[in-house]
Order: sequence, then C-alpha cells, then structure tokens
Amino acid sequence: VVTDIANMNADESFHFMLGLRNGGINKYVYKYIMPKHRNIAVIAERPTAYQLSFAKRLLSQLYYRFMALILRNRIKCILAMGMLGVKAYRAVGWPQKMVLPYLYHKITKPVVNEQQIDGKNIKFVYVGQFSKRKGVDLIMEVFDSLNCYNWTLDVVGANGDMEKEVIEWCNENPKVNYLGVWNSMDVSQNIGRYDLCLVPSRYDGWGMVVMEAVEAGVGCITTTDTGSRDLIDASGAGVVIPSNSIEELVKYIRVLLKYPQLLDEWKSQACKYKNNITDERIAEYVTECI
Repeated sequence: VVTDIANMNADESFHFMLGLRNGGINKYVYKYIMPKHRNIAVIAERPTAYQLSFAKRLLSQLYYRFMALILRNRIKCILAMGMLGVKAYRAVGWPQKMVLPYLYHKITKPVVNEQQIDGKNIKFVYVGQFSKRKGVDLIMEVFDSLNCYNWTLDVVGANGDMEKEVIEWCNENPKVNYLGVWNSMDVSQNIGRYDLCLVPSRYDGWGMVVMEAVEAGVGCITTTDTGSRDLIDASGAGVVIPSNSIEELVKYIRVLLKYPQLLDEWKSQACKYKNNITDERIAEYVTECI
C-alpha cells in the first residue's frame, strides 16, 4: 500500500499491496510517484527470506538496502506490519524514526462472543491456505496423535501446495471437518464459535487470522515467525511457539485438552484486548503516525 500522506483525500493517492517488492516498485513507484514531489507513506510486509538459499537471502538484503538508499528521501514513512517488519526494515538501512509498526486490518462486523468452554469437546479451527509455509502439515501430524481426546477440528481454506492432501486428510478423519472457504467479512464472526484458533505458520508477513481471532474473543496459538504474533504477546490471548516446532505445538494442545479452563482465560484476555484494535483505534493510530 502506498499513500500520499500530504493529500490523503486526493484522487491521486495510490494504494497497492506490493509494498517495496520489485513488482510494485517497477510498476507503480517509479512511473507514478517518483517523478512527482509527494510525501509518501508505504505499508508493507517485511522482506521475506522464506525458503531462500543463503545466496538469494544475501541478494535480497542487498536489494532492500539499495532501495533504502534511493527511496529514503521520497518515502517519508514505512508502516511495517508488526515488530518483525519494523526490525527488518531498520536492519536494511531505513532510519529508525521512519519505520513504525502497523496492524494490517480490514473493516469487520462487530463480534459478540460470550461462549464458555464446556470441556467436554474442545473445538479447534484452522483458517488459511493449505501450504507448508502456513504449517498445515504440523496440524495434521499433531491431531493424528490425539485420537484419545475429546476434540473436533474444522478446517477452512483452499489453494497451496498441500491442498489435495489436506482435503483428503479431512475426509478420512471423523473428528476433522472441511468447511470450504468463508467470506472474508465473516471470518471473525465464524471464529467466535470456536474455542481455539491455530495459526502455526513457518512464515507470515502479517497473518490476518490472528487478528481475526482476537477480534472474535478467541485464543490463538501462533509462531515466532508470524508478524501478527505481537497481538498475542500484547493481549495474553494465547501463546507464541517457536516456528516449525511440532513438539511445542503438541505440548500446548495436550495441555489445553487436559486443562480447558486455560482456554477460558485466553478468551477473557482476547475480549479485554480487542477494543484496542477496532477500526477507530487503528485509524487514530495511523493519523498520529502521519
């Protein structure tokens, strides 16, 4: 997202979801923005090094350092998604005062969640792409080992390098239900029907589902490489486990199945915190940044 912060209501403001990646820079920034004298703010995920070789990671770092040098006088502010994004952009040369944390957000319907955990059947939900990057294979491995417990898992999503495998797994496991794809405007409301949301990503520039879970008043397990982990750190509405750790994911799910009252505590923390991430509060924050 690129926005003209000197004249935010103008028709000439630009919004696109490519951040400082090469496609966005070449297609939009150079052509439409660089020739004009504007104060630009960029909303962007952190530069990704997921599954890159050492050489490609090094080239990526050099590229982003080069972009920092040539754009730092034109771009006045980078609203980086989460503190992981802030650290990443500062690490490649953007001045500290120019890089601020941002909560990527979409306007949602109000969610009221007063549902209590009954402890008899714990309801888990996964919402997202069916890919190894999202850690869906970890979920499959964990729940294959939990047949002796009282739980159900609903799986929502599509696409990704494991789509066929995940859907087949759902169809073969009587405790797992594949629900297809939800309308994006209904995700928070739908998550509100569950006891825990799972976001075990190996890498996520932001990770919108974590935010949607907190908005729904539902606890969440996510990872150290998910940008929106900040919401769990700040709210206490769940736990952040090491990325790619099947052991930690198994451990926490077994604890929750044994002590379901912890889920009520996480729900309570989410409900207390969600007023900090309303549309109005985020708009106020962005205005203060500008």
